[in-house]
Amino acid sequence: MKRVQDPVHGLMEFHGMEEFVIELLQAREIQRMRRIRQLGLASLVYPGADHSRFAHSLGAAYITSRFAAALRVASQHFLAEDLQADEEIGRDLVVAAICHDVGHGPLSHVWERHVVGTYSSREWRQSLGVPPKPWINDKMKWHELVTQAFLLNENSDLHQRLEQLETGAAERVAGLIAGDYFLPYLARLFDSDVDVDRCDFVIRDAHHTGVGYGRFDLQWLVSTITVGVDQHGSPVVGFDRAKAPRAIEQLLIARRALYNTVYFHRGVRGAERMMGRLMELLATSDAGDLERLARRPRRWAAFERAVRRLPMTFEQVRSLDDFALDVFVTELADSAKDPIIRDLAGRLAVRQLFKPLPLADRKLDEFLFDGDRSLAAINAGLIEAGYEHPDAYRVSDTQDLSFFEASPERTAYFVDQSDSARLATPISEHPELAHYRSDVQPYHWMFVPADAIRPVMRAIERSRRPSARTTHPV
Repeated sequence: MKRVQDPVHGLMEFHGMEEFVIELLQAREIQRMRRIRQLGLASLVYPGADHSRFAHSLGAAYITSRFAAALRVASQHFLAEDLQADEEIGRDLVVAAICHDVGHGPLSHVWERHVVGTYSSREWRQSLGVPPKPWINDKMKWHELVTQAFLLNENSDLHQRLEQLETGAAERVAGLIAGDYFLPYLARLFDSDVDVDRCDFVIRDAHHTGVGYGRFDLQWLVSTITVGVDQHGSPVVGFDRAKAPRAIEQLLIARRALYNTVYFHRGVRGAERMMGRLMELLATSDAGDLERLARRPRRWAAFERAVRRLPMTFEQVRSLDDFALDVFVTELADSAKDPIIRDLAGRLAVRQLFKPLPLADRKLDEFLFDGDRSLAAINAGLIEAGYEHPDAYRVSDTQDLSFFEASPERTAYFVDQSDSARLATPISEHPELAHYRSDVQPYHWMFVPADAIRPVMRAIERSRRPSARTTHPV
């Protein structure tokens, strides 16, 4: 038995074949996750939110171990022997959990949204040395593709350690994470409304941010996991229809509350967009700051390619982490020749964040519907506040949050264990949860420097006066 003490789950124990996951922690790619913040820039708003992807992945592995133990019992009573989740399969599940986030870049999702952006899967696969596999496709998110590289590239320490365990183990785990496994019903544990990822991050992120959300009965939820069949007669993982609804509702509500208060907090989103704008300006500036930094420490060359949205090698991606990015931004704040880049980097370094315009969502939407006129008004206010290059000092953000996953492939199931057929139905169709199906919350913000709020609002008011309009929004 291997043990790890955790502030969220307490004493986490791994038994039998699952003990291998503790040995796997020594892989360079896994250790790199210690230097990747789980919540990106959220620690600028919630000081305790500096926990790592490493801690989250280890917690997800522990939860997976508990689910796997319950599924071994459930599958023995319902599925044919060759479909049952035995101890070896349990080990695959736990290893997949520890690896599921290994491909994230600095600041996690912030990097993917605001630095990588839209990317060419074919060019990145070639640059990362990812061998062709049936489950690797152009729809993969960037961090998912990097995860595949860390598992499949023969130069990866993670790959080598898995292959020492068993030939083909790395490929098997890579497929499982991507939803391609010889027992297909188990892949949903990693990507659904109720998966091991969410079961850990909801509790962990609430704990480290200090908010009063994130509480749900994990122990009870684990006790209700089972196996049923979907409408096509295929085995699926699900939860007891009679016993699980309250625990699942708690989890879904806690997740929504965390999005409302933490992930979509205006300060967090503003900081993220500032980082994105800094990287955009750095890529297009003619002051030579990016080239100058790239000639110094070797890892800055990786940042140059990243900022320019160019494919990187396996070794370059592995060198990227939050610690390096912090130093990179500090270098820009101290020595960038471009004054705007130096200013934005300095603001991020000392937490001088942009603030949202005090307009309700509906009024902001109506205003921005004016297109060029609205942006002209904001620019006029920024110029009045002393910002000669206003486009660099305004950023907008739009997000939508749905209670349930829209994709049928990602739905979670309830299983009616009172019926011998053990029919599985989507959790969104349960009568006690169905009213949440239409629960979609939009979020819209426009951010500017704090000292520009009043001048910008005055300019907006001037632009909205009837005498100032030549057309009226439809």
